[in-house]
Amino acid sequence: MGLRLSLQQVLYRILAAANQDAREILEVEPDRPGRFPVTVRPETRAFLDAHAQRWGGSVASVAGAILDGVAMSELRGGESSMQGTAERLSLLLDEHDLSYPAAAEAFEEIGLTLSDLSSTEALRGKLTSLRLRAIAEMFHVRYDWLAGKSEAMIDGEVHRWYKSVYGAAADLWDAKCRGGTVKLIVVTSANANLEIKDEEGVSYRDAPHFMPVIYRARTLPGGETLGTYEVWEEGRWSYWRSRHHLKMVVYFATLARIDVIGKQLSEAEYGALRNGSVLPASVLDRLHSFWHVDDYVPHHGSAPSLDKGEWLSIAAGDDFKWAEKQFKELVAKTASTI
Repeated sequence: MGLRLSLQQVLYRILAAANQDAREILEVEPDRPGRFPVTVRPETRAFLDAHAQRWGGSVASVAGAILDGVAMSELRGGESSMQGTAERLSLLLDEHDLSYPAAAEAFEEIGLTLSDLSSTEALRGKLTSLRLRAIAEMFHVRYDWLAGKSEAMIDGEVHRWYKSVYGAAADLWDAKCRGGTVKLIVVTSANANLEIKDEEGVSYRDAPHFMPVIYRARTLPGGETLGTYEVWEEGRWSYWRSRHHLKMVVYFATLARIDVIGKQLSEAEYGALRNGSVLPASVLDRLHSFWHVDDYVPHHGSAPSLDKGEWLSIAAGDDFKWAEKQFKELVAKTASTI
């Protein structure tokens, strides 16, 4: 089973890289011819070309493998679906660096044991929709992906911070009250220019974007760590309201003594995370360049070291004053639970 897991991990990363190659081909040649000897869309041709290059084969062999896979999936039905679900569960555990004994500890509350995880056959009849939903919620991935119905692994959780600052602050505080480690990670691409603070004359593609991510970690009974990433909706640093709301959320995180970290990903990594084609743990567990997002807000009694004037404007607004009042009341009521 260890060999299968290692192979699955290799396939996952090669496929992710090939898909990114396909997106880059389309950006350069959006109208490339689509015949090879059957007519296909330009997107399909770019996909086939990129995968053929990564795998070292021909376009025809890649197309044949895809057709074979579709045919086998249709012919084998539920058996093929179950195999795919089991493989995705194995990938999920592997990318979160969990052994099977540790996974059994994490899954104890949903009724999965170490014996259940021992093979695909053992999982049959155990991976009900309710259990799959519980696992998806635990790891903050899409149920449809885990169930084999979709290729998108994650969706940015919408309305979790933008125009919902107090709700985001309350979610962070709730995570802290539950124990374990909680961090707010603000992810940008390495090319994001945070000096751009106005959208006039700036295309959507060139605008600096960011994604807030909540990291939660707890120690399992056997000593291993279950660390998960919840990706929230993407925002634009160049749009004043989006930037202001992020700064407010960062401020409330610092009030709650939650670590705030800025991480810079490569363009390919950021794009894959935004598109949901990679598990957050696959990219965020790696070493990256950091930036100090908390420099933009008051921190431990000190004034912001960057953009002080903008923070003063934010703090004088009614939205901030209301959210701060609500948050401080929430902390006062529940601080004894920590």
